[in-house]
Amino acid sequence: MNRTLLALSLVCLAAGAACGPVYDVSDLVNDEHVRESLRIQTRLSPPLSSVVYVTGSRIRALAVTEVLGISLTLSAVLAVERRRRDRRPERPARVADTTFQPA
Repeated sequence: MNRTLLALSLVCLAAGAACGPVYDVSDLVNDEHVRESLRIQTRLSPPLSSVVYVTGSRIRALAVTEVLGISLTLSAVLAVERRRRDRRPERPARVADTTFQPA
């Protein structure tokens, strides 16, 4: 049993789960006569993981927030203006009635 299968078996045992039969990939590949160049290579993850702390820039975050706020406000104003203009068609100016004669 190679290291990968041993690690998988230990993970299953630690989780208290039944992983079913565990096969060695190399045995399956050999049984199917797969060419060496097409075989899948497996390896365990590194024993120590590295954690990198990343911080952002307050100035850039503020600038992006301002740009987004201004653009959303302008687009909302333009949409409202366009809708208002489309709803109320312009009325022609009233023309004085010249046929009216006072009695």
